[in-house]
Amino acid sequence: MTITAIAETKPKIDWTKPVLALFAVCLVLLIVLPLSWLAVYSVTDKANHLTLRNFITLFTDPDFLDPLLTTAIIAVTSAAICCFVAAPMGWLVSRTDMPGRQFIRALVTASFVTPPFLGAVAWELLAAPTADCSTSFTAW
Repeated sequence: MTITAIAETKPKIDWTKPVLALFAVCLVLLIVLPLSWLAVYSVTDKANHLTLRNFITLFTDPDFLDPLLTTAIIAVTSAAICCFVAAPMGWLVSRTDMPGRQFIRALVTASFVTPPFLGAVAWELLAAPTADCSTSFTAW
């Protein structure tokens, strides 16, 4: 006959739900709230009356039309490049034994942790290599 001692253990607190709730609240405050303000202010005027005049101005005023077209061109071009380059590369990395897979995965991970201002400075150097980039760092 064997007697086994049952050790009393304290119940562990499951922090999963409170942490997820905290992240959800942060996402609502940082993303949903500003987007809702943008949606409301885009269809109202200064007197808080519903109007579509802001959209008419956006598509007819030359001061807004040029940046709008530039943004649309950059968005469509970058999406097309991603589809033609990144999608096959992702498939090759995940589905084949291609050499350099780990290096490509490290580069993708590095893109998530690189601060955005480094990318902005890099684009500034590419676009105007003779420009003085010291002004880019003064804000930091």
